[in-house]
Amino acid sequence: MTKTTVICRIFSGRPDPEWTIDESILDEMEQLWAALTPADSELRIPSKLGYRGFQIYRNGDEKWLVYGEMVMRTVRKQLEVRIDSDKSLEKMLLSTAPGGLDLDKLIEEETDKD
Repeated sequence: MTKTTVICRIFSGRPDPEWTIDESILDEMEQLWAALTPADSELRIPSKLGYRGFQIYRNGDEKWLVYGEMVMRTVRKQLEVRIDSDKSLEKMLLSTAPGGLDLDKLIEEETDKD
């Protein structure tokens, strides 16, 4: 069975929230990815305190970075970046957070500081 871990990079000085997602969520991510437009530039996550996007790890050979309107995916060292102007992947990942994590509110608070 494939293990896929999601990390919301939001805290400094304490562990970031982390959880696993199942294959159905991963299938949905793949469908969203397929509909995105390829980007000409790399995803750059600002070095700042607060929200810095989502990292997704799957089986050690696949990594996703989702931040704002950009998504970067690396599979077996092949890197690709796409534009997600609706932030559909970010919103979907927010919806998978376990109960008790009010990530919507935390992210909103952090992005309002910018």
